[in-house]
Amino acid sequence: MVRIRDGVVRSGDGGHIGVSWRVGTKIMNAPVVVLTGHGTAGAGECLAIAFKGRKRTWFIGEPTGGNTTANAGHRIVDGQVNIAIAETMAVDRDHQCYPKNLVPDEWVPGGDAFTDLTIDKKIQAAVIRLGKN
Repeated sequence: MVRIRDGVVRSGDGGHIGVSWRVGTKIMNAPVVVLTGHGTAGAGECLAIAFKGRKRTWFIGEPTGGNTTANAGHRIVDGQVNIAIAETMAVDRDHQCYPKNLVPDEWVPGGDAFTDLTIDKKIQAAVIRLGKN
């Protein structure tokens, strides 16, 4: 479980980082851009889906990897036969299901520059979007 207390984000395993806002600061209406790409998969997609339906939130980039389902293992014959079945899928706050992947509001194909974010096309599009709000 992750909690914010006294201006510090603390994880269940004891990790912590400082945050740049004071507890109680109203950030609920701050504009947010969620960047996505083919490498956004699994837990990354679940995190992105958590922002779906939030006001003043835009998705920029490429469709995500498509790992939005959760698997469960079942024993059929004890010690001999097991099966894994995709039994659930991610759902956003508006109860929209995501059985495949997320598609961004604004497509920005390629242009990734992870070692120099100043030339990354998705980052540039996010800065333009945030500048409009």
